[in-house]
Amino acid sequence: SSFLLMELQSPGLAQLQEYLRDAAHQVQRRLSQNDSPTPLQVQAFLKCLVKGLSKLVEGAPQQILAGVRSAFRGFWDFDCNSVTSGATLAVIGVQHVVYILQKLENTFLRGQQVMQTIQAELIHQAIRKKIAEVPFHDHKRVLQLGKKGGLELSGVEARISRRLAADRSHHVFHWRFHLGGQEFTGLAPYWDEGFDYVVQDGA
Repeated sequence: SSFLLMELQSPGLAQLQEYLRDAAHQVQRRLSQNDSPTPLQVQAFLKCLVKGLSKLVEGAPQQILAGVRSAFRGFWDFDCNSVTSGATLAVIGVQHVVYILQKLENTFLRGQQVMQTIQAELIHQAIRKKIAEVPFHDHKRVLQLGKKGGLELSGVEARISRRLAADRSHHVFHWRFHLGGQEFTGLAPYWDEGFDYVVQDGA
């Protein structure tokens, strides 16, 4: 990877790094808003990403082009800017975008950990989705509430707890997990139609 960086000199390298950061931040922003893109939106994003990358690495040494192409190998044809032959668009999701950006970061951003934040957002999103999917009476069992080991999601153990708010108007979920040596925490309010909450004045 260091050889690739030496081959692509500034301002070309700086422009490529900035482009990748912008792409990563776009994904991060959508995930932080709990916005899951559809397969068609993922396809549009990948087409735009490849179009921009193609311009930035035009005329670059073959080692640079190979490094970029390898990040897409298996499900996206970089040269044709389309789904790889034999792959199905319906199964291409945001996890593939994260994988691509992770590989590009490893090659060109030199461990600046842009993708770690995005991966954390994916896990936060998965936890929120799991909480919403599981019926209230199954929370303790399925979500492993209060268990030391926690719930495994995307290869990460998340410790989840549920508490009734001080005013008894709703529940609050808290969770924590470790990723890349860093601890991430999150919380989300929760209401269950069958729970006898306290109705606040003016509600």
